[in-house]
Amino acid sequence: MKTDTHSSTSARRAPRGLALGLAATALLAVFALTRTTSVGSESALAPAPELAPSSAGSEGWLTGNLQEKLAKLAAHHRGLDQAMWEIGYRYRELAWAGKQQDWTYADYQIGKIQLTLEQAIERRPKRADSARIFIADGVEPMKQALAKQPVQDFTARFQQLTAACLACHAREQAPIMNLPAWAEREPSFAAFTTH
Repeated sequence: MKTDTHSSTSARRAPRGLALGLAATALLAVFALTRTTSVGSESALAPAPELAPSSAGSEGWLTGNLQEKLAKLAAHHRGLDQAMWEIGYRYRELAWAGKQQDWTYADYQIGKIQLTLEQAIERRPKRADSARIFIADGVEPMKQALAKQPVQDFTARFQQLTAACLACHAREQAPIMNLPAWAEREPSFAAFTTH
């Protein structure tokens, strides 16, 4: 059985980068949304005044006041289509990890699938019911299978995950997303994994 073959250096870097990113975001949010004013010996938080229009980003593409910039960033982040792209990538990586019996990598990918979908439904709450069914019917059984060592039923859980994906697409009336199951696409996938 193959175990985790991925660099521990990149695994250590990700949490540090994530922590720095979260800290920077928190500081910007506090600065942008509040300011401290002194009232006698007390401090009170008051709304920040609307910042004057300015530009930011490469070549100044992010323009307007703070609210306009946030709206533009939200539009660029989009909704489920971006999340589905990432989930599709991680789904393929999960299949590959299962084929290689790299259970640490498989567990990492299923966790990221869940996180990505949970964040996506914050942006598109009307999709939350279908997403939660997918998590319960597809993601959680896969996580449970990967928690048991040695992993015995990866293929069955992966087929269950695939069925849950397709059922979610059907519930959301997105039949164009109902591509053939991963096993049917294996030959094209294998071309990228063999030498």
